[in-house]
Amino acid sequence: MALKQCLSGCFTEAIDFRKTLGVYNLCHWFNGLQAYMFLDSNAVAVVDISGCFKVYAENCDVDYMKKLRWVLGVDENLDEFFAIARRDRILKGFADEFKGWRPRASDLWWALLVAHCQKAASFRQGWGFLHRIVKSYGKEVVVEDKKILRPPNPEEVLQDPEKLVNSGVGFRAEGILKTAEAIVSKDLDFEKLSKMLDSDIEKQLLQLPHVGSYVARLAMVLALRRYSLPPVDKWVTALVSKVYGVEQRERAAEAYLKSRWDRWAGLAVYAMTITLDAQPLSIALRRVERGVITPRMDVEPSPLNMGSFCRE
Repeated sequence: MALKQCLSGCFTEAIDFRKTLGVYNLCHWFNGLQAYMFLDSNAVAVVDISGCFKVYAENCDVDYMKKLRWVLGVDENLDEFFAIARRDRILKGFADEFKGWRPRASDLWWALLVAHCQKAASFRQGWGFLHRIVKSYGKEVVVEDKKILRPPNPEEVLQDPEKLVNSGVGFRAEGILKTAEAIVSKDLDFEKLSKMLDSDIEKQLLQLPHVGSYVARLAMVLALRRYSLPPVDKWVTALVSKVYGVEQRERAAEAYLKSRWDRWAGLAVYAMTITLDAQPLSIALRRVERGVITPRMDVEPSPLNMGSFCRE
C-alpha cells in the first residue's frame, strides 16, 4: 500500500533525537540517521535525527501531529527522573549521556507483544522473537517509493497464528494470541486504560491469560508512559540486590525501587537495561563494579545497537 504525505515539519525542542529514535528500535526502522515510526497500521512518520519529520498515511484526516508528539515524548518532562538518576550508582552516567533522550511510546498491542516476548527471555532472545515475527508476517507499506516492513496487527496475527508459532516464541504464543483477541474484541482498550490509575491498569492487564506483573508493567511503561510500578524480573532482582544491598527477593527489589524512584521506578528499570546494554547479569555486575555504566557501541545487539538482528 502506497501512503501519501500528510504533513511535515521540524521539532525545536531540546531533545536528543538520535538516542530517542535509536533506543529499542529494530533494524528495519532505524538506520542511524532516520527512523520509521508507525502511528497506526497505515500511517508512518519518517523522523530524522535533526528532529525534522514527514508523516505519510492512507487517510490524512487524523491528528497525526498529536500522535507523533505522544510517540516521541516531546511534551514529557523528565527533569525529576534525571535529578534522581544523577545520584544513582547505576544511572549517574546515563543521566549525563542521555539527558536529552525521551522514551518512545508504542501502541498497546506492540507494547504487550514486546513484553510477552521478553518474558523469561534474554534481551537477544526476546528481540530476536520480535524481529522474526515482523519478518515472518512480511506486512509492508510503501513510503517514498520504498517498501517498509511494518508490525503485524492483532487481526493479522489471529488470521495466521502459525507464523507466530514458527517465529520461535514457544510457550508465549498462547498468551500473545489471547492478548490479540482482547484487543480486537475491544475488551482491552487504550483510551479506557489511559484514564485509569496505574494500579487499576495493572489489575485490568492481569486479567489477560498468561500476563503477570512483569508483562503488565512493561507494557504500561512502553504504551502508557506509566512508570510507578517497576517491571521486576530475575535480572532486575539480582542487579538491585547486588548493587544496593537489598535482599534478593522480587518484592524486596520492587520495594527498594519504589522507595528510591517513586513514580519513576518503571522508567529507572528501563534505563538500567539501556545503560548496561541489557547484558547478562554477571557482565552487568562487573560493569557496575568497574564504573562502566554507559552504553558501549561495541556491544551488539544491545538496546542502542540492534543492527545485528538484520544480519542474522
